[in-house]
Amino acid sequence: MNAYKDTAKKYLARFAKPARKSMKLTQDKIAEKLRITSRSYGALERGEGGFSTPTLLLFLGLLSDDEILDVVKGFQKEVDRAENSGAE
Repeated sequence: MNAYKDTAKKYLARFAKPARKSMKLTQDKIAEKLRITSRSYGALERGEGGFSTPTLLLFLGLLSDDEILDVVKGFQKEVDRAENSGAE
């Protein structure tokens, strides 16, 4: 399960900044919406920290239904890719 946590952390870090930019939010503003500090949010974007479950749910709540589906399906593809590359 720890491998999935690392995959999730890296995947969400790649997704967070473009999503924030598309919402036209600063790191300070999105951090406020996620009820975390700006410093914590910056760490999330850099992949230095992971989303807690409440923070992830608040983040998903800022997205459209299609974007949520893209996040979930994209993560599934990342997991599948990681598992398949490890099997060779």
